[in-house]
Amino acid sequence: MNATPNDASTRRWHSTPEPTERLWTLRKGPRFRDAEIRDLGSGGVELHMLDGGVVFYSRLCSSRAVAMAEAAACRATYEADGWLLA
Repeated sequence: MNATPNDASTRRWHSTPEPTERLWTLRKGPRFRDAEIRDLGSGGVELHMLDGGVVFYSRLCSSRAVAMAEAAACRATYEADGWLLA
């Protein structure tokens, strides 16, 4: 049986992803690190840390406030290690 674009099994692959919100970008030499959040509604808020545009850390947080607090803590750690706001 072949799937069609209207089949439930394929619909998820064609859905539009939730928009992300970039919180900050830090730079250290030629490297860049970003923090982004994605609101999943009742599913919580995803926090993503990217290095050079590649996700290296992701966490599902219970609320925007929790995600923002974790992002702020990560930023403070990076800045203490010499990363600068880009």
